[in-house]
Amino acid sequence: MAVRHDTTIMFMLYYMDKKALVWRTEFMAAHTVSEQGIYLETMENFLAALNSAFQSFDMEGEALRQLHALKQLSRPVDEYVSEFRVFATHIRLTDVLQLIYLFRQGLDSNIAIQAIR
Repeated sequence: MAVRHDTTIMFMLYYMDKKALVWRTEFMAAHTVSEQGIYLETMENFLAALNSAFQSFDMEGEALRQLHALKQLSRPVDEYVSEFRVFATHIRLTDVLQLIYLFRQGLDSNIAIQAIR
């Protein structure tokens, strides 16, 4: 049995709270068609509206700030590498040496020393 998109969208809207509650109210008001109830477009359109409303205005800058703040903090290296890659894909940094520098800055000091050797 396939899930209908309008049912899924209503489910998602129902569980929005805090800051998303204001957006939900505005979204529902904009998509209400008098006696017909709420008209929900496609899931793709809904997700685009949702992303547009809540996505950072400066994704690249935000990713760069997160890269600068990222630390391994005794986690396994593979977890740190995965998280670093996620942030690194959002920035347009072409200088490989700067990426390496940022990566080493976040490593636990004992691992960073071993990596230099």
